[in-house]
Amino acid sequence: MTALEKKYRSLAMYFSESTNQIITLKFTEIEKIMGYSLPSSAYLNHSWWKKEKSYIRHYQAWVAAGYVVKYVKPNQYIVFEREDPLFKNESDKDTLIIRPALHGDAPSLSKLYKKENAKLTFFIEGQEHQETSEKGFRQQITACNQIGHSVILLAILNGEHVGYMKITGNELKRAAHRAVVELFIQDIEYDLDVFLVLCENQKNGQKKKASNVLNLRC
Repeated sequence: MTALEKKYRSLAMYFSESTNQIITLKFTEIEKIMGYSLPSSAYLNHSWWKKEKSYIRHYQAWVAAGYVVKYVKPNQYIVFEREDPLFKNESDKDTLIIRPALHGDAPSLSKLYKKENAKLTFFIEGQEHQETSEKGFRQQITACNQIGHSVILLAILNGEHVGYMKITGNELKRAAHRAVVELFIQDIEYDLDVFLVLCENQKNGQKKKASNVLNLRC
């Protein structure tokens, strides 16, 4: 199987996490899941969604999880269906994924910050809030990619950005176990679930980096 192009990996994660027989996603929701814009051919041609040749990399994002495209409403939405006779149908279940924020997510991050108060903000070492405009978040994402010890994790629920966790690590080796964590979550029914999943992803990320455990104090 041809390796999946990087921009479609989050979309593949979304389908692999879903337990729904049928998934309906708007074009805008798919782009929020991906963190990238869809190519113009996806908006213009039905065939872009229904190509099944092995060299069509984007197709594997949903096919690998057992889904096929059932219907395309141009510029509006796509209907995917899982065609597995052994699959247990769990319709209308929420799908939540967590991924690192990308430059294309800056508008959503800025809106989340301005719309929501910091419900849970953990401080180990004081730090001023950085610029929270779209440009400011792009700069923050660039900085996270460059310095390596910081990250912004984005929570995506049913194709919508519902919260994020920013973890700012310490540059000093002797303080590598210390960090500032800022959490913003929309006031939704599942805000606690989003919080717990964000925290779990943060812990897993620390383990993968083989770094010290991140200690949090309220």
